[in-house]
Amino acid sequence: MRSIEEIRAFSTIDPELDRLIKNGLVLPPSWTEDTNIRDVRALIAQAAQAAKEHAHPDDQRFAEDDRRIPTRDGASIAVRVHRLREWNADDGGRPGMLMLHGGGYSVGDLNTGARLSRVFADLGGVAVNVDFRLAPENPFPKPVKDAYDALAWTANNLESLGIDPAKGFIVAGESSGANMALAVAYLWTTLKKDISLKITGVYSSANSAANAQTVPEKYRSFFVSMEQNAGAPVMNAEAVERIRKLYKPDPTSPLAYSIAIPDPSIMPPTYFQACGLDPVRDCTLVMEQVWKDAGVPTKLDIYPGMPHVFWALGVPPSEQTRKHEIDTRDGLLWLLNQSGDVGFKTGD
Repeated sequence: MRSIEEIRAFSTIDPELDRLIKNGLVLPPSWTEDTNIRDVRALIAQAAQAAKEHAHPDDQRFAEDDRRIPTRDGASIAVRVHRLREWNADDGGRPGMLMLHGGGYSVGDLNTGARLSRVFADLGGVAVNVDFRLAPENPFPKPVKDAYDALAWTANNLESLGIDPAKGFIVAGESSGANMALAVAYLWTTLKKDISLKITGVYSSANSAANAQTVPEKYRSFFVSMEQNAGAPVMNAEAVERIRKLYKPDPTSPLAYSIAIPDPSIMPPTYFQACGLDPVRDCTLVMEQVWKDAGVPTKLDIYPGMPHVFWALGVPPSEQTRKHEIDTRDGLLWLLNQSGDVGFKTGD
């Protein structure tokens, strides 16, 4: 575990970001008790429509197929299957990924999960991007159940999706989606739902899957970011509490706080990302150490002085945003290489 001094130093604002803010960059406001979630959803929808109208030519390289799939309670949810348009069937199946978007469990949709899905598709994989039901209408654990049901649907449709899980299968998420990815991987591994699909890696970016009740005693003194970064930009401690009230998680459940998994040694290899100027930073730093203690292969990238999921905020290109782009690709490749697939090599 890093020293407490090194951990605290991650909160010093990144010099480039500091200059951008002083020169007029306005970051999205953190949520408060008064934030209207439906208004936020409407703004996200408007932004998605604007992005669609100004799509990058590279987006045309991807085939993206929307489908409706059943859930255990008789409802249905949408998924979007991402792959490259140039698809050589003679190459056989491709690695797969289940993508769970961020948004505090209460906002976000298939467009929110598109960036990482396209990165994975660009590597030659097939991503199943899940539009799970949202809180507060659907509080804990319904979004996790939806995500699990999407994984079960994927396992039952591997051939038609063009996925060969022997080449690697990742469960991925960012922010709250990272919490869900950890939970789904835990559920699938413990329940052994379908031996035809083994999860070979978890992509956990900026998770908040630890709290005061679940942090191991030996690492409690290193769990300082919630207090240290209580007033951070973009997401502060008040926003974390607002999300908790919307989602209503069980404070000791490993489906909400995966650091509470009784035996973390069962978890697949896990790639972590953590933002330094983020109240949930130490959820990742402590969890990564707990995973290592249990013998789980891990890889961790940290972005000192950067706020929660800064890459999704429209921040102008900088050393940190460029690093994140490279790290994301290399993190996915690292996970695929844990499965023993020789067709994907970091740096290709």
